[in-house]
Amino acid sequence: MKISVPAAMALLLAAVTARAQVTLDELDNRMTERDRELSEFAARLNDPDPEKSMAAMKLLIEKGDADQRRLAIRYGLYSPDMAVRATILRAIFNSGPTLVVEMKPVAEETGVYFQREIKALGGSFRPDGTVSVVFKLAGYDEAQACWYWIMPNSQERCLLRLSADTVSLFIGDSWGQYTLNPEGALVGNQTVKDDITEARVSLAE
Repeated sequence: MKISVPAAMALLLAAVTARAQVTLDELDNRMTERDRELSEFAARLNDPDPEKSMAAMKLLIEKGDADQRRLAIRYGLYSPDMAVRATILRAIFNSGPTLVVEMKPVAEETGVYFQREIKALGGSFRPDGTVSVVFKLAGYDEAQACWYWIMPNSQERCLLRLSADTVSLFIGDSWGQYTLNPEGALVGNQTVKDDITEARVSLAE
């Protein structure tokens, strides 16, 4: 009996699909293995030797997969130890993240220069009056001691500096001071073209 080409392809697809199926037992085993693995990484983060703990944290952030990175970031951001928070911030910035700065203007109406600056940065205006701007860190400038981003005109510009666990962020024409809150976000006041805003940068993944 001859089998048509479409029928043969259908049979082949069915066979491949059958082989590709995952059983519930396989899924449970894989998830259990992953949970065990992450628990072991968490144990390394909680090592009583602070140097070993911070070394593990930096390595997981800079080279770990998404789950490992998330685990290390949460550990560091929620730590009561200032040295750990400073280390986690530096490691996050060194990993070249995309930062979303959300700003809520204090005044009911913002000036035209503020609006122009946000538009020039590719920012978004929301119906509730808040704005957001996205920055992709591109590297660290040793001479200026800052992490920089690439502007739309392809020029490098300093975006942020770190002193202990305090972050300075440059937007428009002004530096703003930020500190970590209990939710793992940087919060502070940011002035943009004479308009003061309450700003937030979420870091916890």
